[in-house]
Parts: sequence; structure tokens; C-alpha cells
Amino acid sequence: MTPPSAASTASASLPPRHVVVVADPAPALDVPLARRVLGEAILLGITADALLRVSLRGVALPVWTTLAALALVSLTWTAGRRVSREVAAWLATAVVFAVTVAWRDAETLDVAGIFATIGALLMAAVASH
Repeated sequence: MTPPSAASTASASLPPRHVVVVADPAPALDVPLARRVLGEAILLGITADALLRVSLRGVALPVWTTLAALALVSLTWTAGRRVSREVAAWLATAVVFAVTVAWRDAETLDVAGIFATIGALLMAAVASH
């Protein structure tokens, strides 16, 4: 049998059964950047309503996609970060696929172009994070 002082020393060196790991909180946006994000979102919403209300066909989708890509680049620079080549390539791909919607009047190509544009914009968002 071990003396009580030795038992308490042995149990003190064992790790606790339930360890709670607290992750670092997400960095908060500073006030000027948050205002800029809100302003860009409002402007993109207004332009989307004006351009895309009737249809996604025609020049409206390429114009809006270009504005969205420029807004993402502008916000990245405002945050003090640089735009990587991967993000720039995905944004350029989104604009190219958006142009294909205005290029031909074929419903199948329009649907493919719209989905490819959305996918490229999503990949740009993933790559920028």
C-alpha cells in the first residue's frame, strides 16, 4: 500500500479526463473595413437588382460578374492582403464563363455558363480564405 502523499502525487501527474480546447476567436473586422464590406454588398445588390431582374441572358451577367470580381479584389486590398494568382485565375474564369452567356443564344450553353460562373466565383471565395 502506498502512503497518501505518494498517491496524491501520482494522480496530480495524470492528465485530466476532460480537456476543453478553446479555439482562438475569429479576427474581427475593423470598423472602416466593415463599412466598406457593407457598402460593397449594398452596391452589388443594387446592381444585381437593376441588371439581373429580367433575365440572366445578355450582357447583364458578364457586367455584374466583373463588378463582383472587382469588389472582391478591392476588399482584399482594403484588408491589407494581396490577391493570389489562384484567386485571380478563378475570378478571370468566372468572367469568361459569364461572357459565354452573352455570346450564344443556346439555352443549354446558357445554363452551363451560369453554373460554371457560380462555381468559379465560389472557388475564388474558397481560395481567398
